Amino acid sequence: MTDSFELPFHGRANMASERNFQLIVGNLNERQPANPPVVLVHGKLEDDVFSLDFTYPLSPLHAFGLTLVTWAW
Repeated sequence: MTDSFELPFHGRANMASERNFQLIVGNLNERQPANPPVVLVHGKLEDDVFSLDFTYPLSPLHAFGLTLVTWAW
């Protein structure tokens, strides 16, 4: 337990990293559901080992590109 916000990665991020993130689908003009659908999960599993899970509407190219931009964080 930490004194920070934590996301449920369901075993897809075993180590803390500033590159762990989730992407959800949302619409700013509508009320958001309590649990919006997660379309991308990027998490650190071990040193130099990351997981990348994604689904529609993202393509492999989109998912990989979104992951690449986190290396500058």
